[in-house]
Amino acid sequence: MVIVKAKTKDILKTFKFLKASITDSKANSVLIEITVTNGKITFAIAGAIFSIAVNTVGTGKAIVSYLNFYTFLKSLKNKDFEIIIGEQIIQIGSFSFPAKTSFTENALLLRTIILPLNYTDNDLITLIADGYTKEEIEFNKLTKSIKDAKRRISRNVSKMKKPKVSKYLKYSIYSGLFEKGQ
Repeated sequence: MVIVKAKTKDILKTFKFLKASITDSKANSVLIEITVTNGKITFAIAGAIFSIAVNTVGTGKAIVSYLNFYTFLKSLKNKDFEIIIGEQIIQIGSFSFPAKTSFTENALLLRTIILPLNYTDNDLITLIADGYTKEEIEFNKLTKSIKDAKRRISRNVSKMKKPKVSKYLKYSIYSGLFEKGQ
């Protein structure tokens, strides 16, 4: 179990900053990742990440609906905010709701993958080379996106025409170096 204590106004201010990264058409589907480490809580959505200093007990991570969480936060009347993250559940005061995913100190904390807002297939493919593990890619729900990016890149490469080297060599000063028998 992870416990976070903070000022409600600080949490609301952070959510207002995050809201600037969300388009109205996608607001209902945006998930927010909440990561708690020693003395800090980090909120991350695609294209934005904000951290604030808070009082914490334990470490953990949870993913919830941004819109539902923000709507609930706006309704809080208390000056102080306490959130408890448990296995697959988040509790704020006496109200609790399910988390899409949650990990507590007994589990491995997985890194958030930060991609540009308009990421490309190349950005997705380089995640593996950047050292992200299979678990981190699955945790960030990018497995299908990476598979699709690999497929598109492979299809595009196969469509490319192979250059005819001999056509270009006859005009080159180096063409004599590549003639048969040398």
